[in-house]
Parts: sequence; structure tokens; C-alpha cells
Amino acid sequence: VGEGQNKPKGTGLGLALCKELIELHQGSIQASAEPGCGTTFTFTLPVFTPAVALRESFRELVELSREGQQPVAVMALDARPILKLRSPSTAQSMPQELDGVAEFMRKHLHRADVVLGVEPHWVVILAEADSEGTAAIAERLRQALSEWEPIQAAIPLEAVALGVASYPADGQEIGQLVAKATRGLEAGVK
Repeated sequence: VGEGQNKPKGTGLGLALCKELIELHQGSIQASAEPGCGTTFTFTLPVFTPAVALRESFRELVELSREGQQPVAVMALDARPILKLRSPSTAQSMPQELDGVAEFMRKHLHRADVVLGVEPHWVVILAEADSEGTAAIAERLRQALSEWEPIQAAIPLEAVALGVASYPADGQEIGQLVAKATRGLEAGVK
């Protein structure tokens, strides 16, 4: 800002912007200085995992739903039948295969819906939807999966197990809701 020899090299906003971005990602930043040695800035960020993404996405959707008074649906798809077809012999490729199933499903949902592969074999969907909207989403996903070329006709539509829970009716925490949505699916019950 300004002209001439005394022109500062920056506006002084860089560190403030860094701090804001780091804190938005649930991280922290510290500074330490020694006279004549300069200043050291250290920051930490949490490791990104599907569990962290699920918690944050759920928190954001709940905040948005309170404004519109819309329930949040938590849907869990048991991807084991699909994973067995796509990777029958190696368990090492399972996380990538699970992400592939999640990516396919994401293409058949609204932009605001969250789709995450959660190990060992779940695809979890978060959507702002009431029971009617949730049923429509489930039907759309089952239909899309039945027409997906890698698994087409290899998995009957009724074998696609999809559990549902709803915030706030079935629980307040994402862990409770995922547990309710997956209950019964572990044993193969739809």
C-alpha cells in the first residue's frame, strides 16, 4: 500500500488468512520467536478420515436442516455383495472399491447429499429428506445399482440392503444414527 522507497512488502493479511483457514479445518497454529533468529510458525491439522468427514458433514446438514426444519436421513448401504463381485479375491483393494461404489452412487444423488465409503463395507448417505424423500432416494439408488454395468444382473435388486435412520426422530448423534441404519444389515436382514 502506498508508493516510494518505504513501500511495505505485504498487507499483513497472510498470517490472519492462514490462521482462519487452519481453524476452519479444526486445526491450530502457534508462533515462537527468538530475537535475532526469526519466527517459527507451526500448524497442525487433523487427519482426514471418512469418520471425520461423516461427523462434519452431519453437523453441517443438521445446522442447515434447522433453518428449513427438514429432517436429515442417514442411509447405509451394505456394499458387500458389490465388493465381492468387483474384487472377489483380494481384500487389499477393498477401500478403493468401496470408494468406487460411493462415487457411483454420488452421481445419482443431489449435489447437497453426502456419500462416503466407510470401512469395512458401508456406503453412508446423508440427505436432507423426510420419509417420503428417503424412500425415493432408496428406490433411485437400487435402480441405478441394478443397471450399473459392472454388476448388472449379477445382483438381484432385493439383495441391495439399505438401512435408514432419521435425525432427530431416531437419534441426535451420527454414531447412533449409523448404528440404527446398519442394525439388521450385518446379519443380512433387509
